[in-house]
Amino acid sequence: MKKLDIDEIENFKNYIWSFYGKDEGIYKHFFNNNLTMIEVEKAIKIRLSKIKLKFSGDSIDREIVRDIMLKLREPNADTEHKFINLEIFSDKAIQNK
Repeated sequence: MKKLDIDEIENFKNYIWSFYGKDEGIYKHFFNNNLTMIEVEKAIKIRLSKIKLKFSGDSIDREIVRDIMLKLREPNADTEHKFINLEIFSDKAIQNK
């Protein structure tokens, strides 16, 4: 798997923020208009380290990151991507705040 460079990760963070970010995102209501960049970064880290699907930085990846953020906030949240579960949150990827 190709290692992403800093610009690719930064662009993807901004892409996520444009959909779900506080006061800016078109779907900010998904997170009660209080999502933080720390949550976005943590979810991206989990996406890149724990989910074996090829990363493209597209809408599928955005939705996966959204579901990870939902699960981080509420472990029993109902998400679109059912493979997002507590098992992928079991190591240091989510312990770094």
